[in-house]
Amino acid sequence: MTRKHPHVALFLAASAALAISAMPPTLAAQEAAASGCQAAPKGLAENSWLGGSGSWSDATKWSQQVVPGLATRDYACLPTGADVVVDASVRRVDLDLLDLDSGARLTLQPGSALYVWGDQQELRSVVRSDAVLEVDGATLGGGGRLQVIGTLDVRRAPDGTPAALSSRPVSSPSEGRKGLLEISDQGVLDVHGAGNVRLARKYVVDVRGLVRLRDDAGLVADHGTTMLLQQHSYGSGAGRLLIRNDRGFAGGRRAGIKAPATFVNEGRIVKRDSDGTSRIDGTYLGDGQVVAKSGHVIHAVLVASGGGGCDDPVSCGGTPTAQVPQTASVELPITYLDEATVKIDPLEGESVPGAIGVPMKVHATGLQATFADPVVIELRYDSTLFTSATQPPDPTKLVVGHADGPDATYADVPACAGRDIPLGAFACLDVGASHTEGKDLVLVIRTVDTSRWIAH
Repeated sequence: MTRKHPHVALFLAASAALAISAMPPTLAAQEAAASGCQAAPKGLAENSWLGGSGSWSDATKWSQQVVPGLATRDYACLPTGADVVVDASVRRVDLDLLDLDSGARLTLQPGSALYVWGDQQELRSVVRSDAVLEVDGATLGGGGRLQVIGTLDVRRAPDGTPAALSSRPVSSPSEGRKGLLEISDQGVLDVHGAGNVRLARKYVVDVRGLVRLRDDAGLVADHGTTMLLQQHSYGSGAGRLLIRNDRGFAGGRRAGIKAPATFVNEGRIVKRDSDGTSRIDGTYLGDGQVVAKSGHVIHAVLVASGGGGCDDPVSCGGTPTAQVPQTASVELPITYLDEATVKIDPLEGESVPGAIGVPMKVHATGLQATFADPVVIELRYDSTLFTSATQPPDPTKLVVGHADGPDATYADVPACAGRDIPLGAFACLDVGASHTEGKDLVLVIRTVDTSRWIAH
């Protein structure tokens, strides 16, 4: 639950510099790459797939008559029409450069791994337009740079084998260069299937296109990893995270790293097709939009929180187990204009005497809240915020305060009259709906106004 820091601008600037180096090649380079893949950089020889479908391990299908990425880090080119599978006979491929031409397909089967290691400034591995890289219960990553103009399809395998995006094998130490995955303006990272996908070993996912979460899959981000939603490299528009389920960007393993994962939203988070709550754990930064749409009903949008620490011994693929001290979620009314935008910010660094935790800012625009159909806000606190370590406070004995801005005084709101906002009030604490869950305290507020909230 950390607000924006000055060093983030430097990080974004560095990432933008990488995007500049990915600008279209010169005419000479285009001519050299007329067959599909980029011309072999100095010091690398192109090893090209000879066409059709087959196994990566079949040396007869490669132009150099040797399987790339086994004994040495090579340059592997998959031209249009290639349909190649990395299966259990290979297990791991290490490349300096990978190029999937338009229309090519590469599938990593369960338990396999593919890493690209080339210099991030000099070498750009690429999944071109209309090409597909499928990660089926496998690991993709490396300390190099992979740009996706087509589709990167990632899922936990049906047999339960986990999938990961990682700077190096997830069983290795975290030291070393951060790998970089770029989802270009038209690129898609499609995360789906029955289980989460893990970000590991300080991996950085820089999104100018689309990341889509669907089925029962989300992203579980280890400490030190980063996702950025940024402006398009060319033209208007920005990167988007489309959440079509109740998953999100959840806190993963600590991996010996103090800092939790970082999520930078300079683009847009959109939640649709589901009425549940999605979480964004870790350090949340940026001023991008958060939008929820579900037919004619907008429901709970986002929980921004202070990071978790999943200790799942297999993959951190389940629901994260660690609690976070303080979160909030919102259910918006049925009546709204066209879209509603919600931002939830825990105001760290602000202290209100007698309040539990820190004030929570909930800002919503583009909606029409009425006394008959109000905004419903849930404030959730865990036991680390209470003076008693045994049980949370009785919600019937607490009061909620509201302030319109940073310099305004917090004024208590009344209890609801049943589930209605009392006459003359704009908000109320729904004592009947407020409750405890284990050692968590959940307070429910009904309001026609948003802004800042405390409980005491």
